[in-house]
Amino acid sequence: MGFVGIDILLLIAAAMLFAQSCVAIVKDEPAGLWWAAGSALLALDGYIIGHERPAALLPFTGNAAGPTIAWLGYRGAACYVERPVHSWSISAAVIATLGWFILSSLGQPALAEILTDTTNILLGFSGIALLVKGSASPLGRLVAIGYLLPILLVASTHWLRFSGLDTPAETELWTAAIFPFSLIVICALLERDTVRTRLALEETTRRLQLAARISGLGTWTYHRDQEELNWSEEMFEIYKVDPKEGATPFALQLRTLPQEQREEVSAAMNAALDSGQELNLNLKFNTSDGETRHVATRAQRYLRPDGSIVLVGSTYDLTKLRKAIEELECYRTQLQELVAKRTAERDASQNRLHQSQRLASLGTFSAGLAHQVNNPVGSILVAAEFSELCVDDSDEIVVLRRAISDIKNEARRCGEIVRGVLQFASDQPTKKTVVRVDSVLANVRVAMGGAARRANAKLEVECFGESPWINASQLEVEQAISNLIENAFQSRESGAAVKLLRYVDGKNVRIEIRDNGVGIPEESLERIRDPFFTTRLEAGGTGLGLSIAHGIVEEHGGSLSFESKVDIGTEATLSLPSVAAPPSSQNAPSSEPNARDTKATRTDL
Repeated sequence: MGFVGIDILLLIAAAMLFAQSCVAIVKDEPAGLWWAAGSALLALDGYIIGHERPAALLPFTGNAAGPTIAWLGYRGAACYVERPVHSWSISAAVIATLGWFILSSLGQPALAEILTDTTNILLGFSGIALLVKGSASPLGRLVAIGYLLPILLVASTHWLRFSGLDTPAETELWTAAIFPFSLIVICALLERDTVRTRLALEETTRRLQLAARISGLGTWTYHRDQEELNWSEEMFEIYKVDPKEGATPFALQLRTLPQEQREEVSAAMNAALDSGQELNLNLKFNTSDGETRHVATRAQRYLRPDGSIVLVGSTYDLTKLRKAIEELECYRTQLQELVAKRTAERDASQNRLHQSQRLASLGTFSAGLAHQVNNPVGSILVAAEFSELCVDDSDEIVVLRRAISDIKNEARRCGEIVRGVLQFASDQPTKKTVVRVDSVLANVRVAMGGAARRANAKLEVECFGESPWINASQLEVEQAISNLIENAFQSRESGAAVKLLRYVDGKNVRIEIRDNGVGIPEESLERIRDPFFTTRLEAGGTGLGLSIAHGIVEEHGGSLSFESKVDIGTEATLSLPSVAAPPSSQNAPSSEPNARDTKATRTDL
């Protein structure tokens, strides 16, 4: 066979490989480039052998290039089926190539050929296994069959040479094997897009079917010309019919829907097909087992590739949703009834509470009035009793006159107290005037004389500095201080020593009332201002004295605080804002002894 035949084969092979490379590049398939590189090396090997130019173009020819060509084919197969390349394949190709050179230099060409042929067959069958196992298309498996041709050629090389085949003819066989292999590779690369599209479509279809099954969404298509209605599996579940009955979906739907809804559905479907508007229906029907179901149907017109028009729609089961809405509506009605009932009960409770509050206010008012009047009434009683004891005495007339004067003054004080309490109850501000603090304390000292004797207590009053002035209701301030002193008298069962101290503290008048009683526990100290709170309930305490005093002080813009230590005593501090003296009193003599003396004025009771 001449060299012209080999050259023609090489030109055809070059054209095939060029086409294969272009397809691989356009389709972005690296596998085609690996296979083209192996085939190109095989064609180049044939050219070198056919023209006997081994040294000028390639350092090794013939069987020496076989392992490299076989590995490139294996590499392309692994890339085509998207599998990793094992490291043993590269090692086998390198060892076989080096072994060929070593064995050839040692004068063992037969062993060198056996080593390379064995490696070629191993890599070739490995590539075939990858393609058969990992290919997703028939053409991919056909590429594996195409691999058999060069493997068979390698296996039969020695038999061909033994039959008298020369080297150029052997080269032509190797070169000719490129043609069918390249053609199959080109077809396989071109089919990859179709295969990938089909696989993606199948995956999408499976996902849509799964999503429809999970959501309970049924799909259907309607062909009006053929009166054909196709249902998905979910549609049979929605309409509660068995697909094994053999009836068409069109007949099943007509049988399930009431007569009036059949005409409505038919008219709506025809209108959607004619106008192209979206079909939107809510249907209610009874299944074969008597269950009432609600469904929502949506559909749109679709033009098929063959020119026919169909209606493609979906149906969703709303039964559970409607039941949930009905239950919520029932709960809402029950809740409204319950709210109305509770509102009526609340209104009735509020009315009863208002009645109780009015009664409590009346009780508080009565208790407060009794507590306020208690001290002057006690003084009246003491004056009357004392006058009875002095009957037939030499100074009887003087004592009676003094008792009558005290009774008259205390009776007037009772009237003032009642008047003030009535003003307080009617939420009217009490009348305030500018008065001397020491004048207030003098009246308190006299008024508390009877209370001191009844409690066997001692009251000591000390005033420091010039007597200040305050803008106040004198009667109310006297009542507040009297309540504090009376509370101090009761700090012991008998013999309490109470000290009243008056200071001028900047712009405030501070009055301290100290006793040597049993003291107040810490847990009770914070509650002593609360109305009706008392630690002397068994002894007749009402719990109103300190509460009234606190209210009077706050109404006058002052403050009232307490400090107490158990078994030592209690100190109450009353602070009131001072004011300037009225002009008419600038030159008037003081009515209190030592009122302007800067030293302490002390009075014992």
